[in-house]
Amino acid sequence: MIVDDDFLSKEEIEVVQNLMLKSEEFPWFLNPSLLDQSEAFEGVYKFNNLKTSGGFQFNHGFYMSGVEQSKYMNLVYHIFTKFIQKHNIQSRAILRAKANLTTQDSRNIYPAPHIDHFFDHFVFLYYVNDSDGDTIIYNEKWENPHEEVTLTENTRISPKAGRAIFFDGKTYHTPLVPVNSPFRAVINLTFV
Repeated sequence: MIVDDDFLSKEEIEVVQNLMLKSEEFPWFLNPSLLDQSEAFEGVYKFNNLKTSGGFQFNHGFYMSGVEQSKYMNLVYHIFTKFIQKHNIQSRAILRAKANLTTQDSRNIYPAPHIDHFFDHFVFLYYVNDSDGDTIIYNEKWENPHEEVTLTENTRISPKAGRAIFFDGKTYHTPLVPVNSPFRAVINLTFV
């Protein structure tokens, strides 16, 4: 896992914030689930030591199913490229790139831990704003569907504007919903 707070300039961080959080040009779309999982994924995750609860989020798709979906993909590509070049990470292909925005909720919503794809991949998360709503990274990795798993927490990463994290995509992880901050915004990119 890599956590980096210093790969973008202050000006670059502000450009992203101004576009995604202050501009009327940037469209957000309501997703009634905190996870973008298809019906085929239902029942795949079984955790015997966690109580999860639902919620909703807003999404913006940059790149999905091999197709650029947003005129803002160049900005995401710029952020991602600066990070992987700094850390000498090889990327053959981007699988998906999207933005997620969750709003403040005092109900202590705990989304289900998950992985983004059921094959080898990597995850790049970029935090757009300072907020609460940590990302929890677990010690366990996905191996067998429908197998009950006991998860143990490895670390929590707090959202900080300009911070990015990189990790093995088969590692279970979950975003917490902000309780004190008005919203939490991230760019989520998966790649091989």
